[in-house]
Amino acid sequence: MDWDFLWLLIGRASNVLGVLSVVISFALWLSFGNLKREIEREKVKYIEEQDAILKNLNFLYKTLFTDNVKTDDVISAIRKQIFSISKCFRKLMIREDRKCIRNLMKILDKDADKMDFAGLRKNLDFIITAFTQRSYGY
Repeated sequence: MDWDFLWLLIGRASNVLGVLSVVISFALWLSFGNLKREIEREKVKYIEEQDAILKNLNFLYKTLFTDNVKTDDVISAIRKQIFSISKCFRKLMIREDRKCIRNLMKILDKDADKMDFAGLRKNLDFIITAFTQRSYGY
């Protein structure tokens, strides 16, 4: 067997693989830049959505418990905000958040006259506090 030919073949293969690794590294570097920009856009979007949802939820909380307005429209608006939280922050929520949202949805599915307002207040307090303090804005 000709060892010189084998070493030449191995050398050429390593040269080709070296060039391929440089090309792949450059492509990954470019895609990482695009991914980083996309993450920054999503972060701004999440912060804006979080602020808007929390403001609306705080207003509805005040309307429901401070002003004692327990109409179907207020309950429906709270349900919409909870759906928005669930939709927007599903990937970022911890297990306790998901459990609290499930409890809220069970409570909010009942009629206003049969609703457990103590449980509703407890779960709304948890969600508002968790989303205010945790700040999913990274």
